[in-house]
Amino acid sequence: MEEFFKQGDKETALGIPNSPLCNRQETLIPESQVGFIDFIILPSMNLLGDMFDALLQVQNEEAASGGGNPGEFRKVTRPWDKPLSENRKRWKALVKPSGSCAECLVARDRGRFCVHSPTSPTF
Repeated sequence: MEEFFKQGDKETALGIPNSPLCNRQETLIPESQVGFIDFIILPSMNLLGDMFDALLQVQNEEAASGGGNPGEFRKVTRPWDKPLSENRKRWKALVKPSGSCAECLVARDRGRFCVHSPTSPTF
């Protein structure tokens, strides 16, 4: 987050509006981390896993056509799933439970989203 905040500090010094998540006084860090995981990290890692699956499927099909043993076929285990889920849960636990808190209302008024709900953004 510090990189974002430094950018916001420079924007403030230049007298221009802060980019999203760059205002150190207004950014809700737990909420931004949950959003980053939900909208950037999870889709990226799922895509990466799907790419590995597709590549390994071709490799396994080639091995099978060459008389390979199915027990030797490779599979993607997606080792990032558990740590990513645990990280998200830790950040989610820091998110305030009520969608009507002052921060949520400020976020909504600024066109941002709130992650206080148990599902995806509500605003």
